[in-house]
Amino acid sequence: MSALAPGVDLERVKSKIPWDLKVASHLEKFPVPTDVELNFLRKFSPRSCFTTKECNDLLFTGAIEKFAKKEFFYQQTRVKMAQAV
Repeated sequence: MSALAPGVDLERVKSKIPWDLKVASHLEKFPVPTDVELNFLRKFSPRSCFTTKECNDLLFTGAIEKFAKKEFFYQQTRVKMAQAV
């Protein structure tokens, strides 16, 4: 381990890991995320994916595209089956 998040205690981390954790002689601190980074993470967080308009739009668009491809496949299959009869 070579870095810790701000406010995280090394001994607490070690107590949660069942093996002998190798630790660098000098631990760096992870940089604190900027407001822009935090807003981006909140906007596109997987935990909130179904609650944000942006993610719903992306999911809906993807679902329509998948449905259109499936429907095209089914339509082509029906045409080929009708021609074979």
